This record gives sequence, structure tokens and C-alpha cells, in this order.
Amino acid sequence: MKNDLAASKVGTLTAGALGSLIFVFLLTALSNFQMSSIGEQVKVGLTEVFLCLAIAVIASATIHRVAITVCILFSVFLLFLLTGISQTRYTTTVVQQVTQQRKKK
Repeated sequence: MKNDLAASKVGTLTAGALGSLIFVFLLTALSNFQMSSIGEQVKVGLTEVFLCLAIAVIASATIHRVAITVCILFSVFLLFLLTGISQTRYTTTVVQQVTQQRKKK
């Protein structure tokens, strides 16, 4: 399988895309593990993101050097999408009551 992916340009792009999917699945699994073991308020930090990205890049590096670049670019894009989804799903809005004071004459 490695030789088939490394043999063509489309194969190296596919290997990079598969590496970015590895990143997303690792990040999701790590986040779910933290939320179930520590609590619902726990969020994934930069350390976890870089750890998952390093594992995905190493997996892509076994195929081709170009797959590393594609993996990083696709992973950054997917991280941007995941951040937006996470903010709409887990962010709660707080409604503040505004009291207006009348001016004294």
C-alpha cells in the first residue's frame, strides 16, 4: 500500500489527507477521553493538538515528504472547522439583565 501511495502525485495527496484524518480522529478520541475522565468543562489545549499533529505527521512521513506538508495544511483547516463546531456546540451564552437608572432632576 505504501508503494502505491508514494508512486503518484495523487497518492501522496491522498496520504496527506489520510494523515489529517488520523489527526482529527486522534484529537476527537483524546478530547472525549478527557471529557469523560475529568469533566465536561475540560477543553483540549495546544499541547494535545501538537501531540496529535505530531503523530499524524509521523504517519504521513512514512509515505512521502509531500504527504507531510499536505497533512499539516489539511489538519490546520480541519482544526479550524472543529473549533467552529465546538464553539457552537459547547459554548453557552449568558444573558445579562440591564437595569436602567433614571436621571435625577
